[in-house]
Amino acid sequence: MAITPLLMIKVLLAASMVLGLARIAERVGPEWAGLLSGAPLGVALVLFFYGIEQGVEYAAAAAFFALFGLMAALVFAYLFVILVPHNKGSAPWPLIGALAGYGAAAALLLQLLQLLGVSLVGGTHGKVPGLPLVLPIAMVAAALALGVGLILRRQPVSRFGSARLSRRQQGIRAVVAALLVVMITALAHCLTPAAAGVLAGFPLVLFALMLVLQWHHGSGPVAAVVSHFPFGMGSLILYTLTVTLTYPTWGLIAGTAVSMLVALLYLVLLGLWRHKRTHR
Repeated sequence: MAITPLLMIKVLLAASMVLGLARIAERVGPEWAGLLSGAPLGVALVLFFYGIEQGVEYAAAAAFFALFGLMAALVFAYLFVILVPHNKGSAPWPLIGALAGYGAAAALLLQLLQLLGVSLVGGTHGKVPGLPLVLPIAMVAAALALGVGLILRRQPVSRFGSARLSRRQQGIRAVVAALLVVMITALAHCLTPAAAGVLAGFPLVLFALMLVLQWHHGSGPVAAVVSHFPFGMGSLILYTLTVTLTYPTWGLIAGTAVSMLVALLYLVLLGLWRHKRTHR
C-alpha cells in the first residue's frame, strides 16, 4: 500500500483520538472516557473516508448498515463487562472473549442480511437499501435497552492509579486504531455497502483505548470505562442515522458537519442530565 496524504490523514486522526481519550480517562475518570468512547469518532472517520474513496452514495448506504453493526459493538462491550469479574490474574481473557463475541454477533448479523436478500460481496456501489430504516433502529434500540439493564445491575466502580503510559507505549497502541481505520476502509474496495457498513460499526476507538488502559491499569478500570460506553452510544446511533439521511442530498462535508452537531448535542444534553442527577 502506497503512503499517500490521505493515508497519513487517516493515521494521524485515528491516533490522536485514542491518545486524547486515554488522557481523559486518566485525568477525569472512567465515566467520561466511556461516555466519549460512545461518540461517533471511529465510525465518523470510516464513513467519511468511505465517502471520499467510494462515493457519497456508498457511504450513505454503509451508514444504514452500520446501525446493524452497532449491535455487535454492544455485544463486545457487554461481554467484556460480564467476563471481567471471572478473570483471575492480569491475562486479557475478557478482551479476547469480547472480541470473539463481537465476531460471532457480526457473523450472525451478516447472515441475517443475506436472508433478507442483501448482497455482501462483489461490488463497491449501492444505493440506500430498500429495507425500512425503522428495522435497524428498533433492533439496536432493543439491544441497547437490554444491555444497559444488564450493566446497571453489575456496573463496576473503579479508578485509575497514578501510573502513566510512556510515549512509546502510547504510540504503539495509538497505531492500533490507525491500522484498524486503514484496514476497514481498504476492505471497502471489495465489499458492498452492507458488509462495509457492519464493519464500520466496530468500536475501533474504544478497542484501542482499552489496549492503552489495559497495559497499565488492568481489566478492572477498563471495565469501568466500557460499562459507560453504551450510555454514550446514543450519539453514535444519531450520527449514523443522520449520515444516512443527509449524505445523499447534502453531500459529504455538510452531511458530516450536521451529523456531528446532532451527535454532540446528544452528548451535551446527556452530560447536563448526569450532572444534574449527581448534584441533587
